[in-house]
Amino acid sequence: MRWVSKILSCLSITIACFYASLCQGQIINGDFGSGLDGWETNGNVSVEEGAAILRTNGINGIYETSLSTDFIVTGDRLTFRYYFDIIGADEKKYPYFPSFGPDFFQISLYVDEQRYFDKTLAWEPTGGFIPVSINISSESPSSIVPGMVATLSFLLFDEDDEHRSIAAIDDVSDPANPVPEPGTLILLGGGLLGLFTFSRYRCVLKASLFIAILSVCIISSSDLAHGELVAQNVDDMTTLEFTSPLFNTRTNTLTLNMAATNISDTSIFTPLKIIITGISTPDVTVSNPDGYTPEGLPYFDLTPYIADKELSPGEKTPSVKIAFYNPKRVKFRWDQDVLAFIDVYTELGPVIENICLVPGESFPQCEYYYYDFGTEDPEFDRLLERPLPEMYRYERVRVYAYDYEERPISVTINGIEAAYYEKGFYYYGDLVLQDGLNTISIVVTNDAGISISRDITLNIDTIPPLINILQPSNGEIVTSSGQVINGTVDDIEISKITLIKDFIYWEEFPVLNGSFSAKVNLSPGHNDITIAASDLAGNSTRSNMDILYVYSVIGDITGRITSSVLGLPVEGAAVTDVSGNISGDPNAVLSDLDGGYKIEDVRSGDITLLVEKGGYNPRQSNLFAYGGTTPTIRDIALTPVNTPDTFTLTGQVKNTGGLPIRGAKIIIEGTSLTSTSDYNGIYLIPGIPRNSFIIGASRNGYEAVSINVNTGVYSSKTTILVYDFILKDIPCFIGITSPADGEYVPGDGLLVTGLVRCGDREAGVRVNGVLAQVYKGYFAANDVPMSEVMNTITAEMIDQSGTIAADSIAVTLQQVDTAEPLIHAQEAGIVPIELSVDIEEPYGISFTEYSLQISGPAAAESISEDPLHYNISINEPGIYILTFSAADSEGNRYTRKFGFTGVARADAEGMLSLLWTKLKDSLAAGNIEDALSLFTPETRYRYAQQLLLLGDRLPEVFSTIGDIQLITLKDNIAKARVYEGDITHYVWFARDIYGLWKIHKF
Repeated sequence: MRWVSKILSCLSITIACFYASLCQGQIINGDFGSGLDGWETNGNVSVEEGAAILRTNGINGIYETSLSTDFIVTGDRLTFRYYFDIIGADEKKYPYFPSFGPDFFQISLYVDEQRYFDKTLAWEPTGGFIPVSINISSESPSSIVPGMVATLSFLLFDEDDEHRSIAAIDDVSDPANPVPEPGTLILLGGGLLGLFTFSRYRCVLKASLFIAILSVCIISSSDLAHGELVAQNVDDMTTLEFTSPLFNTRTNTLTLNMAATNISDTSIFTPLKIIITGISTPDVTVSNPDGYTPEGLPYFDLTPYIADKELSPGEKTPSVKIAFYNPKRVKFRWDQDVLAFIDVYTELGPVIENICLVPGESFPQCEYYYYDFGTEDPEFDRLLERPLPEMYRYERVRVYAYDYEERPISVTINGIEAAYYEKGFYYYGDLVLQDGLNTISIVVTNDAGISISRDITLNIDTIPPLINILQPSNGEIVTSSGQVINGTVDDIEISKITLIKDFIYWEEFPVLNGSFSAKVNLSPGHNDITIAASDLAGNSTRSNMDILYVYSVIGDITGRITSSVLGLPVEGAAVTDVSGNISGDPNAVLSDLDGGYKIEDVRSGDITLLVEKGGYNPRQSNLFAYGGTTPTIRDIALTPVNTPDTFTLTGQVKNTGGLPIRGAKIIIEGTSLTSTSDYNGIYLIPGIPRNSFIIGASRNGYEAVSINVNTGVYSSKTTILVYDFILKDIPCFIGITSPADGEYVPGDGLLVTGLVRCGDREAGVRVNGVLAQVYKGYFAANDVPMSEVMNTITAEMIDQSGTIAADSIAVTLQQVDTAEPLIHAQEAGIVPIELSVDIEEPYGISFTEYSLQISGPAAAESISEDPLHYNISINEPGIYILTFSAADSEGNRYTRKFGFTGVARADAEGMLSLLWTKLKDSLAAGNIEDALSLFTPETRYRYAQQLLLLGDRLPEVFSTIGDIQLITLKDNIAKARVYEGDITHYVWFARDIYGLWKIHKF
C-alpha cells in the first residue's frame, strides 16, 4: 500500500539525515546502484549500465511504462539526467485512423496526493543524456517546502504511432541547496521544438457535413475579386502537425499542440475547421472542442487565428491546443477532416461532372459517389493505380456532362460517339480493353466548338502469377513432420502466399523479393499441399503437391489372412508385394497357422499386396506403410471361389469340445471333389454341381459323419454354402500320421509322428519299442530303427496293464546301404527354450550343401554358429519337426528328421503336481501300497523300506510337506523343488518303460 511505502520512505530518509551532510539532500537509490530497490515500476523497466531503462512494449503492450518513488523533500529542486530515443518500427493497431500522438516521456510530481505538476521531457530523440534541474518550490500550485512527502514519477507513454521508444533516467537527487544550472540546461516545456509530421489516409467526410455551395462575391483586403467560394474537404491541400504532448496524470487528459499548413499551390479561405470524425477507442473523447457539427462530431475552429482570412500556399496556422480525455490510459488514434473554402473560377463551356466505369455486369465505380457528384470516391482512384483483373476487360464507360450555357453537347469515348441514356442523364460507350495499359480518352464538345477532355488509364492484367516450388518435390517421402516448403513467384509485387493443407488448414506466409518459405506440420501419410497466390489484379494461381510423411524409410507390414465367410484364420496364403516396394527378398510370404504374415524391409509409401490361395479368389489390398519400429498392420479377408452355376462348400471341422480338427477328410460322395481341413479346421470345396449331394467327414480317432444337402432349398443367387462338422472322439485311439502307409523313406533312423486319444486316461506311446514324447493328443518318436527294405511300423498306446490301442503301417527304405547323418538334440523341454542342435556327418562324407528347416505350431528362429551346429529359439508349446537336408561333393542328397516337444511350464508343472499330491495324500492316509505305485520300478523297493521305517509318523511327516515348483524338464527327466517349513527339498520325476511319469527320488 502506498501509505506503508511512504512511512518506510520517511523512516529511511529520517535515519539517513542523522548520518548525511546537512548541505545535500539525496533520493534513496537515485543512482540506481542497487537496481530498482526503493522504486515502484510498471511495464518494461530494467537497470542497465547504472541507469534505469524504460521501454515501450509495442502494439500489444501497455500504454504507460513508469518508474516512481516516494521521498521527503529536503531541498527546493530536483536534478537528474535523462535520455529519449526511437528504437524501431511497430505496427498499426488501427489502420483506418491515420492520426496519432507520438511516444513521449514526462515527469510528474505529487505532493500529499493533491498538489502536483506534469512536465514533458521529450517526444523526439535527445541525441544523448540531458542534465535537468527543476525548481520544485515554484512549480506546484502551492510551494513545496522541506519535510513534505512527495511522489516522483517518470512516465514513458506508448502511443499507437508505429514506433517503439526508450528512455533512461540516472542521478536523481533532491539537493538541499541550489546548484548552478549547467550550460546545457533545458527548461521543461520549452526548447524541445520540432515538427512531428504525419502522413494521413484520406477520409471522405459524409455528404451531410458539407456546407452548401455559397455563391457569393467576396472582395478581399487587397481588393481581389474571387469567383465562387465553395466549402470543401481540403485534406489533400493541408497537412497537420502535432507537437508537445503532455499527459495530465490527475485528470487523465492528453494535450497536444496542433497546427495546419497549406501544402497546395492555391489559397485556402476561412472558415477553417478541423473535425474529429472518429477515434479508434470508444473510451477516449475530445475534451476541449470549439463546437460540434449537427451530427455531433467535435471540431476545432482555426478561423480566429488566421488574421487575413486566407491561408496562402506554404503558410502555417498558429498552434492550438487540443485535448483528449483518456480515463483508461489506452493507446489510440483518431481521424479528422479539414474543412475550408476554396476559390472556384467559373469558366464557360462544357463540364465533365462525373465518370463511372462499369466492368462487365458489376456495380459501377465512379470518380465521385454516383448519388453525390460533389464527394470523391477513393475507390475510383485506386482503380487507376493498380492492375485490374479479367472482369475489367469488358468496360462500359459512363460520362455525366453538361454545358454551363446549356448548349447541346456531344461526347466521344476513344473517338467513337457515345450513346445517351435519357433516364440516367449520362453518355456511355462499351469498350474491350487489352492486356497492359489502356487509355480511355473522353472528349465533351458543345455546339460552339468548345471542348473539354479527360484521359483515364486502366492497367488490365489477366495473366496469373507463376508459382515454382523448389523443394520438397512432388511425391517426395520425408521422415520428419516439420517441413519447410521453399519456392518462388514470378511477380515481385505479390507480398504473401497461402498454404492450404488437406483442403482444411490454411496459413499465410510472406513473399520477399519473389521468394517464400512456408512451414507446415505434416500428418502421417499423404499430405495434399496447395500453394496459392493472387496478384494485385486479383488473378489467382495454385500449385499442388503431394508430400508423404513416414516414420522411417523402411518398415514391416504384418496382419492376418482370414476367411470372409467364416471369419477364421487362413493358413498357407501367399502374400506378395506387387508394388515393388520390398528392399529385401521380393518372394511371397505364407500366412502361418493363425493366419498371420509378416513382410520385412518394405520401403514406406503406397503398397499393394496380392493375397492368393487355392480355393479363394485372389485379393489385392492397397495400404500406406508408415515405416518405423511399429509395423503397419493390414488384415485381409479372402472370399472362396464361387461361380453362378456351381456351389462352393466351406466350413470348419471341430471336436465335441469346440476345438478345430486338422487333417479331417471331406468328400463329396460320387465325385472326385475332396478337401482336407487345415490347422484351424477349415475346409473348402469349390465347383460342386448344383444338384443335391451327400458330403462326409472322417478323421483317424474320430467317428465319421455324413449329411445330405438338398440344393433345391437355395435360391439361384446362393453360391456359397457353409456347414460345420462336429466329430466325436473314438475312445483310446492311436493313429500314425507320418510317414504315410506305403511311403518310401530315407535312412535307417525314422521320425514317426501321430495322434493319440484316450479321454482322461493316462497312457504312453511306444513305436517299435522306442519311447515317444506325448503332448496334447500328439506324439513324436525319434530314430525308430529300420532293418529291412520292407518295414512295419507299429505305434502302441500302453499303460501298466498293457496295450490299449495300436496302429501299424508299412514303409520301404529307399536305399538300405546309404549312410545317414545324425541329429543330436534335446527331445523335450520347457518353452521358451534355446535348443542346441548338432549334426553328425556320416563317416567319411563331407557335406558341401546343407540347410535346416523347422515346422511347428509357431515360428521358430534358427541361428547357425557353423554349418553343423544350430541354436533354435522356440517360444510356443507343441511338437516341432526339424528337417536337415545336405549334399556331398558328388551330388548325393541326405535327409534326416527330428522331433522336439516343447512343453508349457504350466502343463508340465500341473501334471507333476497331481502326481506329487497323490503321493502326499496316500502317505498322509497311511496307504503305502498306493504310494509305492507312483514310484519308478528301480527306486520303488528302496522307498518301500524307508516308508515302513517311519511307521506311525508317516502321516505327520507328509502332511507338512508343500507343493512342488518345477525347475527343469529335459527329455524323460524332470526336477522340482518342494518346501517343508524353512527347508527346501528336491524331487526328481522320470518316465517309466510305458512312457508314464513317476516319482524317481526325493
